[in-house]
Amino acid sequence: MFFTENSKHESQVEEYSQLWDFDGNRHKYVIEASTGYSKFPFEGNVPQSMKEYGISPRFIYVVRDPFQRIESQYNFSVGKWWFSPNASMTNERYVSLSRYFTQLEQYRNYFEKERITIVDFDDLVQNPPDTVATLCGILGIQYFAPPDPGLHQNKTELPTRGKELIDQTYQKLKQMPLLQTLSDKMPWHLKHALLRQMEGCLATLPVLSQRRKKRTLNDQERAIIRDKIENDMYNFKKEYGFPVEKWGFRFPNESGSEKR
Repeated sequence: MFFTENSKHESQVEEYSQLWDFDGNRHKYVIEASTGYSKFPFEGNVPQSMKEYGISPRFIYVVRDPFQRIESQYNFSVGKWWFSPNASMTNERYVSLSRYFTQLEQYRNYFEKERITIVDFDDLVQNPPDTVATLCGILGIQYFAPPDPGLHQNKTELPTRGKELIDQTYQKLKQMPLLQTLSDKMPWHLKHALLRQMEGCLATLPVLSQRRKKRTLNDQERAIIRDKIENDMYNFKKEYGFPVEKWGFRFPNESGSEKR
């Protein structure tokens, strides 16, 4: 998250190159995976920051079914300090990240289209070796076998009621100046250990050990979101040739002028 303004990690480095142990005799690329780089408008100056820093990266943009992506983001957010229980999944916080054309347009203002490679999430999940082979060919590096995907599943698990209570209380306490100062000075690993210890204690209570059920979009919410992102899907297909039909988008008048 080096180039983000709002999603920076607590432990930072002064120079981008310090993130890796790069050996020019052995390495051709350094690689990072930062979701904060495609969160426009909540992260608005990422491409500009990259350009001004003086680097010219290759971008690998992984896209998935936009409705499933929203569900995943929402369920991942449950219990986090930024989560609002009253926020709908049709809220822009969730919908905007599924406007793939709009996200990429931020980069097109500073970098050539040829530096962007689109990866279908379904291909990555269903056939990792072929996807990695394709990317290695694009990057001009030697193919390497990806790890067994069955051993590396990172499924979202909703927090217990106890963890939600702790997180909400912690954020309220941090609004007190003295406690905020103490929190800022406390090492991250110590804060994490204390919060986990508290969560373990509360988990002994049956009510607080329960987890929320994952939310899925209902038909009405899907219709609202479809209306919000349909134009973006049209432009995403037109500009990058991605088959958005697989996600249920149809454009009978595609031969006409660009949708608005």
